[in-house]
Amino acid sequence: MYQSLPLLSALLIALASYLLGSQLFGFFKHYWQKYKPHKISKQRFWKFVEHQDVHPIVGNMLGAKKIGSYLETAGLEPEWTLHRILAAKKVLFLPSLILGVTWYVVFSDPYIALVFPFLLLVGPQYFLAKKSQNRKTFATKSLAQIIDLLKLQASIGLNLETSIENIARSRRDLWGSEFKRVQFELDAGLTLEKVLDRFSRRFNIDDLNRFVLAIKQSKQLGASLSRTLAIQAEALRTRRKQRAEEQARLASVKISFPLVIFIFPALLIIYIAPAVLQIMELG
Repeated sequence: MYQSLPLLSALLIALASYLLGSQLFGFFKHYWQKYKPHKISKQRFWKFVEHQDVHPIVGNMLGAKKIGSYLETAGLEPEWTLHRILAAKKVLFLPSLILGVTWYVVFSDPYIALVFPFLLLVGPQYFLAKKSQNRKTFATKSLAQIIDLLKLQASIGLNLETSIENIARSRRDLWGSEFKRVQFELDAGLTLEKVLDRFSRRFNIDDLNRFVLAIKQSKQLGASLSRTLAIQAEALRTRRKQRAEEQARLASVKISFPLVIFIFPALLIIYIAPAVLQIMELG
């Protein structure tokens, strides 16, 4: 009976923590919905931020180069500009520093105190990099399906512009939103070549760059669009198969490190420990 008391105590503590955490979450959610910043306050803040000048040296210190590279492929709304993000980091850096110093003075914890300015400096880069990587991963996995849809529509006599419009209407995922943007740029009067270049830069992956280049060459040379799309789809699947085979070959090399570090020492202990104990008893 007494042996089960620690387990019962742990379950009671876990249940109490869950109930207390859910109540606290509901409390903060209620008051956040009640007192969250008004839309006009947000607009005033962003208007104040946009009028802030960011020196190039300060921008480099705030990670302008990385933010600019990630921002181009993150797929955010056009109002999220590099200047706006850098200016917001510049404006919020001093309050975060003051908050960190206050935390250190009150609680004497330098590690938590450094978290506030560190999150402000690194957080936007991490968010943009994660969003950009997710877009690239999704595009790499599903690009062959999009090329097949374009090829199917080209085989029945539709041109590329009409095929893009059909995909923009039929899909509700990332490709649907991107093709809607492509269709909007075409309706705005931009040429197909320029629109495709902007489209490929928003992802910056090799497979899509090759696809866009093949489409542009097909348009310039007057080649069959359906044939070009069929070749691109086959080449894309071949490259994906080669990458998968390469990853499979590297798996044996990657698995050797955890084997050497974690599994082999445990096996050595299992095999050698009885002999060592017997030698110690004999000695």
